[in-house]
Amino acid sequence: MQWVFAAAIPFGVLFLQTEGLLAFVMLGLFGAVLTSSFTVSVVLGQAYLPRNAGMASGLIVGLAIGTGGLGVTALGWVADRYGLPATLWTSALLPLAGFVATRFLPPPRDRT
Repeated sequence: MQWVFAAAIPFGVLFLQTEGLLAFVMLGLFGAVLTSSFTVSVVLGQAYLPRNAGMASGLIVGLAIGTGGLGVTALGWVADRYGLPATLWTSALLPLAGFVATRFLPPPRDRT
């Protein structure tokens, strides 16, 4: 999962460095790569709590939606304080924090 975050960063940066149709393509790829980690996150949560897979799914989805709302609020503050370019760069480089955070995840226990 950590490599999904690493793979998204170039698309976010290229979105900011290109113009026109190519910028939209880069933005679409940026979003698609980031969205692809969502299912993996749910399955990983279920692997951490194999006897409570439903609870793990609910926690992962709920936390994703909740932190997304908080993140949008924080990015709004960045936009008000520093402007739109700084906010877009923050958004493009934010997957780097996800990459670093996933490096500290312990491997899930084997179910067998």
